[in-house]
Amino acid sequence: MKVGTDGVTLGAVADVENSRRVLDIGCGTGLLCLMTAQRNQMAEIVGIDIDEDAVRGAMQNCEASKWSRRITIVGKSLQEFVKTAPSTFDKIITNPPYFEDSLKAPKASRTLARHTDRLPFSELASSASTLLSEDGSLSIILPTDAHEKFEKIAEEYGLYLRKKTLVYPKPGAEVKRVVGEFVRIKNEECRIKNVDVVELTIETDVRHQYTEEYIRLTREFYFRM
Repeated sequence: MKVGTDGVTLGAVADVENSRRVLDIGCGTGLLCLMTAQRNQMAEIVGIDIDEDAVRGAMQNCEASKWSRRITIVGKSLQEFVKTAPSTFDKIITNPPYFEDSLKAPKASRTLARHTDRLPFSELASSASTLLSEDGSLSIILPTDAHEKFEKIAEEYGLYLRKKTLVYPKPGAEVKRVVGEFVRIKNEECRIKNVDVVELTIETDVRHQYTEEYIRLTREFYFRM
């Protein structure tokens, strides 16, 4: 899987600065693990993925970085990992599969990464609820309709939307992605009703020309020529 805008956006937007233990579900190339390690110099990060090629690639990428001692890549499904996880996490980040009924990709690894067959939203929400510490949070990036579905399912497992970043591909376009931050609410009467809403536009009206806000948000993660 290529490094894409969704992953970079989530890695830059997710609130990871004060987290000591971070879990990346479906780590792919290790992108989010590396971005988290760069943003938080104290965090211990675990990335899990079910695809063997992805795990090998993530291991190579993380081992080649200066943060390798703080990143562990595990070749397990979330369902397996949640049974044996040694402790909870302050932060969970994920750029999960979200296609349900669309045509499957010819390459099996792409289907794993894009379709919810092996990781339904219900299992993702249930596992996140189990793995999060009491004050922990989950950050997830999804298309708008998938985010709405996930928000309803997450509430069934005690996770409630605290903040969402609406991601626009360009000015005047409809929202393409939503980065949601979910937390556990201890008192049912104190559910957060006023969700913090932030807007982010990726490109200007000129194709492949990025907005100043997106450049500021992501510039530390790209090589400078």
